[in-house]
Amino acid sequence: MNILCSLLLCSHLIHCVIADGFSHTGAEGTQHGRKTYDPFYYTTNSQIPHLPFVTGYMGTHGTYRFMTVTEQTLFAIGDAKHGVWRLHDNGHVREYRKKGKIGLPTGLNPNSQSTVSKNSYMNTIKHNYAAYIPEEGWTGYKYPDQATSDGSDGVKGHQNFIDLSIYHPKYGGKYNDHVPIDLPFFYCTMTGFGYPHVKKVWDYLKAQPNANQIGPLGQRAGFDIKENFLNLIRVELFQDAAVWANIGVGDHAKDEKLKNLADARDRIQSVNYQQIDLTRMEYEFYFFERPFFNKPYLFVACVLNNKQGPSYFSYLRPDGAYFEELAKRVNVTSFNKNEIYDAFVPIKGESNVTKSYGLPLFGMHNPNRISFGMSGGACPEKGGDYARYPWGNPGSGWPTNYEEVTPVCDAFLVDIKLWANLDKTWNDPTVSVGNSGFPGKTTIDYTVDANLYGKFEDPYLQNKVNPHMVDLTTNGQKVEHTVRKPNPVKLRMDFTRLGRNFEFTNVSHIHEVEIESPTMPSNNVVVQKCENQSQVQQGNQTKIIETKECDWEGSLLIGILVVVSLIFLINFIGLCFLFCRRSSEDRAPKHVKGNDNLLGVVA
Repeated sequence: MNILCSLLLCSHLIHCVIADGFSHTGAEGTQHGRKTYDPFYYTTNSQIPHLPFVTGYMGTHGTYRFMTVTEQTLFAIGDAKHGVWRLHDNGHVREYRKKGKIGLPTGLNPNSQSTVSKNSYMNTIKHNYAAYIPEEGWTGYKYPDQATSDGSDGVKGHQNFIDLSIYHPKYGGKYNDHVPIDLPFFYCTMTGFGYPHVKKVWDYLKAQPNANQIGPLGQRAGFDIKENFLNLIRVELFQDAAVWANIGVGDHAKDEKLKNLADARDRIQSVNYQQIDLTRMEYEFYFFERPFFNKPYLFVACVLNNKQGPSYFSYLRPDGAYFEELAKRVNVTSFNKNEIYDAFVPIKGESNVTKSYGLPLFGMHNPNRISFGMSGGACPEKGGDYARYPWGNPGSGWPTNYEEVTPVCDAFLVDIKLWANLDKTWNDPTVSVGNSGFPGKTTIDYTVDANLYGKFEDPYLQNKVNPHMVDLTTNGQKVEHTVRKPNPVKLRMDFTRLGRNFEFTNVSHIHEVEIESPTMPSNNVVVQKCENQSQVQQGNQTKIIETKECDWEGSLLIGILVVVSLIFLINFIGLCFLFCRRSSEDRAPKHVKGNDNLLGVVA
């Protein structure tokens, strides 16, 4: 058994040395002809950097979605026709009092000029309140009925939370030129809190070049307010994915939402989902990370607006600190200030826009939440704090949502079949071409074996010459594999412009290797190699470093074999010792049980 364990250990160690080099790319066990001490080990044969691979999954209500990053492309594949709710952020940030910290007195308006002009109040707002308090977990959130501190943390009678306009001095003017937040978004939860099974993917995504790139519709929905939205990735629909709207069957008596017990008893609501014609819409899709009950969750969202005519979605509430400050900065007279309860959208094959109908349900894929140990099952039917859903008077999202922009639950569905480039687009002619792995160079030398390439031998082609034939010989004769080979020939290619690679940010806790510069643990360490000097690619620069003669990979393998051989030898000697001892015991006289007198010998 010990010998077997030794052999298994040897096999495992050798595997770790030889086959583990590409686990960060999702191609563990492959090879590319480079030694592990090669400073370009984590690149292709043309020195284009290997790109990280990471994958994970997330789920809610027994439904799962999968996120994978490969070649700096995100693929997110989940459930078809996933119901979404409508929300509209109101230009404020809900900030919660930190545990044990003095808060503002009850009744004091945190946005008033008299408050912000008083240093003591501003210091309290700046230091004692925050939109997200990760170290406090669930307790960092306060329910709507906990607006005033009860003294449980030593502070009584102070505001547990305050709603600050994005123009509040606390934010240092960073949102002073922000576009009006006049569009709603349609969202749904993708994960549980902390999203443990997809966290590595999200940690990688939010560090990449295209993370937190918010489009114009996303800005109009307030997605770039960092206190509300921690991180976002903009994504695109796959070709066959769509957004769907429940347009009913054209019969008002059947299509309208069930609204009371009489409807529940006497009516059946018709449901008919058809594709929205996105060619007539502006739209943007996102995955976003946002605190929910002071815990981070991941959500999917889309922002929609019609291309032509007055917007069916735009709205500003003409009231409150946000609107008052906005009106000082932009002309708000042209914005719609009337509530929009019904969502009208263009449907494929229909010339006119069509009314969509929400369901009175939490979601069409939740026929019996109670049977799965969950409460509720009905649509919250107003915007605002989700709070103690389904009890009390809950909203459908966050306390910074307009209540009058109702969720119209599952009026729209989104296919969770999405993708995104995490860096450059693939249709860039400079990306990943032959000179991309050689920074600063447009001309590359190619070393090839000298031979006659492409000479026709097919009888049908007799007396015809291949116009694409290449002759790299001195005598015009093909070089057989059995003869001495001529010296290789160098061919020069000018790519006419500098090449570029896909950029990425390595996230150290995801991949155990420093992919950007894998052989240089720090800037002060010299990498050993079996040549006099080598080039190490760092970003877009190439650095020449001095090296020493070595072969640590071979040395390591030899060391492993020596250690395993010693273990085997020790085990062998031990087995021999045990065998000899047992043989001598077999030849010794047997004692009578319980009697040490040698005279008591069993005959």
